[in-house]
Amino acid sequence: MWRTMYGPLLAAVLLSILAGVGIARGEPGGLRVWADASAIFLLVPLLVFGIVTAVFVYLLAAGVGWLTSWVPAAAHAVNQFIQRIAEYAERFSNSLLKPVFVLKGFSASAKEVVRVIRRLFSH
Repeated sequence: MWRTMYGPLLAAVLLSILAGVGIARGEPGGLRVWADASAIFLLVPLLVFGIVTAVFVYLLAAGVGWLTSWVPAAAHAVNQFIQRIAEYAERFSNSLLKPVFVLKGFSASAKEVVRVIRRLFSH
């Protein structure tokens, strides 16, 4: 990664520094000085764009690294929370329906006892 991103960036910085030194050491008003200055003015936007792009890529990589370390832990916590809610809902519904099941079970048992007694006395 160093050669592909930071190498060209470092080369552009060094070229800009060398062009600046060349302008400072050259004679004022010469054609060479103006050529060096225009080269610097052409390279500075590219250099800034390269630095901004490098910072963006670094922040993107850091963000993805942070997300990949954070998401599994958060997903596990959310999963546990949802399971607790499901357990509470099941307990609540069971406690609400328990009287219905007991009454229906009692009613069915009472009907069966009555049926058996009728059968016993009808023969």
